[in-house]
Amino acid sequence: MIHAEKEQSDSDKYCSWQHYSDTYIRARTKDCAKQKRGLLPGVKTIFPVINKQNQSMGIGMVKPDFYREKVIYFYAPNLDKAVSENHPVDSLVFTQSETGFSIGYAPPWFYPAHIKLDYDLLLLKAVSLRKDWVQVEVNQQTGQTHWVDASKVNIIYWPEFLISTSSIESNEETNPLRSRPFDHASPSGAASGILKVVEVKGAWVRIEILDKDFRRLGNGWLRWKIGDQMLITYSLLN
Repeated sequence: MIHAEKEQSDSDKYCSWQHYSDTYIRARTKDCAKQKRGLLPGVKTIFPVINKQNQSMGIGMVKPDFYREKVIYFYAPNLDKAVSENHPVDSLVFTQSETGFSIGYAPPWFYPAHIKLDYDLLLLKAVSLRKDWVQVEVNQQTGQTHWVDASKVNIIYWPEFLISTSSIESNEETNPLRSRPFDHASPSGAASGILKVVEVKGAWVRIEILDKDFRRLGNGWLRWKIGDQMLITYSLLN
């Protein structure tokens, strides 16, 4: 559905959303337009956490700026034409109240990479980039993608994104922390702890190891990708 920015009556309101990091629940609150999409009143649809192993990592993340743009339009465009010459196929609508932002409307297939709006957190994986467009994964379960106007969102490429994470993790047996950014380098031998990215260099990240009180225990290098496959997992919140 293409949503116009206008006040909705109670009978026209869609769904309320509760967000729990990568797992979230869409709770049906009214017998409204969602009935056409197969959701019965009162039924909760629970989306499981998806194992993202072996999925293409794309080029980074897209973060809608819902302070500036209250509606994000999704397109299946003719990429040879300007954004203004294409018609959107659906939209994502944000509403704001005294307690913060929420989603007033989302397509039934919308399942982003990360969502926790009480922390102003909404991220979609960026798949590819053109002059005026960025292709985003709108459903992490099915891999469905659409295009959005690149000028209406913030694009965060992987190096910048990794530095902004709270911590990362890796399989110590198959991808150990090393003393230098080379596969043949010796293991760092540093103590275990919280792994914080402080530098990105190609396929490697330099790590500071912190204890539970965030005191520095050591450092090392960790390979974070091979080709288009990510080798690490990350946390966005402390």
